[in-house]
Amino acid sequence: MSDFGDTTPSPVQQRSNAVDAYDFLIAASAGATGMLVLLAAFFSTGILSSGGLVTTIILPLAFVSTGLIALLKPHWTFYGFITLSMVFPHELDGFFIPLTFMKVYPQDLLYLFLIAVCLFKAFAGKLHFHQLKYNKWMVLYIGLGMYSAAVGLLLTGNEYDNVFGDFRRSFFYFLSYFFALALTGMPREIKFLKLALCAGAIAVIFRGILQAALGDFVTRRFGDAAHIMNHFEVTFSTLAIYIGLVKLTLGTRHRLLWLALSLSGTLIVVLGNFRTCWIGLFGGLAVLFFLLPSVHKRQLLIITSIAFIIGAGFLAALWNVDIQESHSTIGENIFKKADLTATRSDTNVSWRMDSYENAVRLWKTQPIAGRGLGEELEFITTTSTGKPMMAMGHRVHNSYLWLLMSLGVVGFAVLCYIHWRYICTIYATLKLPGLTKGGRTTLTVGSAFYATILISALFDVYLESAPPITILSVVMALCLLTVRYEGLRI
Repeated sequence: MSDFGDTTPSPVQQRSNAVDAYDFLIAASAGATGMLVLLAAFFSTGILSSGGLVTTIILPLAFVSTGLIALLKPHWTFYGFITLSMVFPHELDGFFIPLTFMKVYPQDLLYLFLIAVCLFKAFAGKLHFHQLKYNKWMVLYIGLGMYSAAVGLLLTGNEYDNVFGDFRRSFFYFLSYFFALALTGMPREIKFLKLALCAGAIAVIFRGILQAALGDFVTRRFGDAAHIMNHFEVTFSTLAIYIGLVKLTLGTRHRLLWLALSLSGTLIVVLGNFRTCWIGLFGGLAVLFFLLPSVHKRQLLIITSIAFIIGAGFLAALWNVDIQESHSTIGENIFKKADLTATRSDTNVSWRMDSYENAVRLWKTQPIAGRGLGEELEFITTTSTGKPMMAMGHRVHNSYLWLLMSLGVVGFAVLCYIHWRYICTIYATLKLPGLTKGGRTTLTVGSAFYATILISALFDVYLESAPPITILSVVMALCLLTVRYEGLRI
């Protein structure tokens, strides 16, 4: 159920699919030991009350167990990280080691470990890295980040911790693209990469359903509507929607299961109650419709119409359910976000407009070279109570405007060209007459999700935040690997 579609192996990629049973046994034993130890640490008050035992035995044993898995199967570690980044993006960003000059996050340590693994494999002659022509554009993308970091530090004089933070979130985590190429040496491993993405999307939906069932809605500020999860998690759930719809449209078994998956994901996006996620989903569905062959477009319309009717029934049943957090109903909160006439009094909108104006003013001071990474906004805006306040350190909430301000006109134009080359490559492959069903499924789903991220970036910080950058780069790598296995040289 969780595979986008079967991948046709390349003639030069005929490696054994056998799993080393000995390595697997060691890794599984280490993982089981680590899980048991962590469960004991969390659920046994006696152990938790003994700080010495936790520090001297529990944590070292957990780290050793995790380390064994990572050393024996680094690609498993990477796949697990991808799934966790989709299900718990906020939680991952909440853990860090405060150093004197910067914060170090768990994913930073993981990336450094994966870099070391790839270098070791390269020196040992065992690194099976996919040499794609498009790789040079991704190197250029990271180079843009290094250039902008230099501008921010040397020309604009931004704080170094802000510069490194922006570089880490927007450019360093794009290394996931290269990790996907380096750690998926054979078609079976590419299938596992698909499984990791699909598992993450489905897990996000289950998390959303659980939160909604428990009434775990959150109001971020006074006067704002209630939400479940955050906007990144809601956006990641759209991947499961696209998988289900494409599977249904192109024909597959377990049709009711795929329909249920698409419906559940759509319901989570609606209950998530973020306008950005709604617009991103509509954009992704439009791209999905555009990319499907003409013979399947009518079928997609029929399926989405049926799903809309069923989904509307579910939503109507939930409309008057009370939300204790905001002393209102689910329907009232959704209507609050959907009411376009109320946007003028919505602080979410007014803050965005004020931040856009401030970002444009800053860009005009250095329009060619850009302000560099690490720039902080400062502007006067209105709070939810109607009082003016000075907003300091606020983010632009429009990734393209932020990139224009940071990279300047030339750098932003290069960035747009990098994305344009990717779009042209995927679109040209989808037009191939001999494209396999599995390849079409992967590329169509990946393109719809790619469009969702890029459209959502018009209204929020999707291209300057670690979780969406991580998942976007992996999806791009997966699609380009699919193009390679379909026989087109890229």
